[in-house]
Amino acid sequence: ATLGSAGPRLLVEVAEPPGGTAVPGDHSARCPDAVVPFEALLDVESADRAELPDPGPGAQLYVFTGGTTGTPRAVVWEVGSLLQIQQSSIYPPVGLPFPTGLEDAVALATAPDRPRVVTLPLAPFIHATALFSAMNALALGGTVVIHPQPGLDADAVAERIVRERVTRLIVAGDAVAVPVLDALEPRAGSAGLALGSVISSGMRFSEETKRRLHRLGEVAIVDILASTEGGPYAMAVSRGEDDLPARFRLAEEAVVLDEGHRQVQDEPGATGVLAFRGPLPRGYLNDPEKTARSYPVIDGVRHASPGDYVRVLPDRCIELLGRGSSVVNTGGEKVYPAEVEQVLLEHPAVTDAVVFGVADQRWGEVVAAAVALEPGARVAEQDLLDFVGGRLAGYKKPRRLSVRDHLGRGPTGKLDLRALRASIEKC
Repeated sequence: ATLGSAGPRLLVEVAEPPGGTAVPGDHSARCPDAVVPFEALLDVESADRAELPDPGPGAQLYVFTGGTTGTPRAVVWEVGSLLQIQQSSIYPPVGLPFPTGLEDAVALATAPDRPRVVTLPLAPFIHATALFSAMNALALGGTVVIHPQPGLDADAVAERIVRERVTRLIVAGDAVAVPVLDALEPRAGSAGLALGSVISSGMRFSEETKRRLHRLGEVAIVDILASTEGGPYAMAVSRGEDDLPARFRLAEEAVVLDEGHRQVQDEPGATGVLAFRGPLPRGYLNDPEKTARSYPVIDGVRHASPGDYVRVLPDRCIELLGRGSSVVNTGGEKVYPAEVEQVLLEHPAVTDAVVFGVADQRWGEVVAAAVALEPGARVAEQDLLDFVGGRLAGYKKPRRLSVRDHLGRGPTGKLDLRALRASIEKC
């Protein structure tokens, strides 16, 4: 719906599934212009009769952040800006030129010799990667396959990939890719997969998982470093095992800024925050102060910079260090969580890890970590600490460690860091 000061112009009513508690009702008081049942939108004739309002050029889309470290916030995109930035994700990956207008876009989508695109997003559509990937497939005249179950049933997903001849799979890093791979690999040899690309964004996507995906066939993997606030900032692309390990390479309109807002992306060894200077959203809904911080205007150019720290490598490649808000300041020394997490994940018994800071009277903050182990694995906490201490400086070693069966990741692979931090602070 398009939202304005008077409220929504259109309300789409979605009935609860069997067993739900919601009862369809008269929402005309809240939405005086139109109320359309979701089922009506699935039928072409019913949708035509619904006389849906024209959103106009100023239509907005609200995309919510994950809320990993706080309350989710709505990022306000104007549809025109969103479609402009998505063109680079729609056309170049399938070898097509940018359309010159609507007529040209329709011609590209309906060309009989264009390769068929069948996309399966394995994340809720509230997740920007899943939503935008589905939009991109439809813009190409492709098909979007939807996994109908609320949870991740890996066996059902694998069967759907084979049956529907899925060509593009959207995952949320290892949290989604690994169980799907476990179910898909036994089926791949006899079925002959149509899968040509796998896309992930914003989650840990390990080299071993990518290696397994490449062994399924000619599968290109695109690991995107982006945020709900804007981007993409960088991409790590591999087309086969020989391309691994794949480094994140900065996108054309991305830069790295030091503390003085000076660009340092061409200075290997420098550290700074990622920023993007392309088409951007308006900012956060009803939060001008946070909008001003995350979208600074530098030398007259508006940037998106949510605060992800990186280290600059040669050839415009980068190493992700972590979100600025998660950097641990312990006794005046900065510790980037991603660096400690990577070392923990190198331990053969560790399958998942997250690192953050907790309050400490002496040091201000100390490094804390929660790790999940392989099923049936047993390892002493001190052995894990010694493992990290043998590879990193002493001040980077976790002072508090929690070993668990799992870290409680949600459907998109996101963690509730506030709950994890609170549970460790009580110890």
